[in-house]
Amino acid sequence: MAFGNRLINTNAGGVDLIGSYLQGGIVTYVDPIDPTKGLVMALNNEPTTLQWLNTSYTNISTSDSMYYGSINTANIVANQGVGNYAAYNCTQRTDGGYTDWFLPSTDEIRTASANFDAVQAGLAANGGEAMQGFYHWSSVEVNQYSAKSYIITNGVYVAQGKTGSYRVRPFRVFQL
Repeated sequence: MAFGNRLINTNAGGVDLIGSYLQGGIVTYVDPIDPTKGLVMALNNEPTTLQWLNTSYTNISTSDSMYYGSINTANIVANQGVGNYAAYNCTQRTDGGYTDWFLPSTDEIRTASANFDAVQAGLAANGGEAMQGFYHWSSVEVNQYSAKSYIITNGVYVAQGKTGSYRVRPFRVFQL
């Protein structure tokens, strides 16, 4: 449910989960149709800024939609292979013992912005890295040369060249 410019997703078992630590990260979204699932964001960015691509400029099938970040990430890694770049590094995370981290779609990363205050408080309470006004890669391609980046603190999207180095914050889907 929308309230002003903030998404208010209440209740999985009567408890508001947005901003809570759960399954390796901070809850940014609870599915309004199935409140036993949603999204968590890693407590910290990748330690360095990263490029979106690894090896070559190619067109990769991606979607902005909710729950497509993991599919987008798999498509990117299948196309670009093993290397030191945004999507691949997300797949290598093991925060909280979970190995299903991915580079979020734009709709997924938008949940952190929409619930900024609660997510920021959850990060602070759990020793996480505060969200800051820097560009973060999404898993969404614009064309073979650029992909969408996002400023979590204000919700601005910009197409950036895939060889630019920007911050990366992995997400994963939780299931209760």
